[in-house]
Amino acid sequence: MDAGATEADAVEGVHDGESYSICLDYPTMSDITCTRCGQTREGLASPPFPTELGQRILGSICQVCWKDWLKQQTSIINHYALDLRNPEARRMLTTQTETFLFGTVAKS
Repeated sequence: MDAGATEADAVEGVHDGESYSICLDYPTMSDITCTRCGQTREGLASPPFPTELGQRILGSICQVCWKDWLKQQTSIINHYALDLRNPEARRMLTTQTETFLFGTVAKS
């Protein structure tokens, strides 16, 4: 199942003598082989950013490594007192994201 797929479950029951069935659709996460750790694990449910980098992360980074990055990101923001309203700070954080997750920065 791809990362954008949904899985359906049905909830069935009886209320006031009438039977009913409700279909619940929810997104599922597929297993991926993570490019950071090399393990086959559950991927993200959706891209973390609405960009090409977000799509790259969705297709190749597992949830475990993504959570590791979120902890590292917090440390970086605090250590450098980054103001993410500043475009230069966002560029620096994006570079750090790519380096942490992929080992290198993609060429633009």
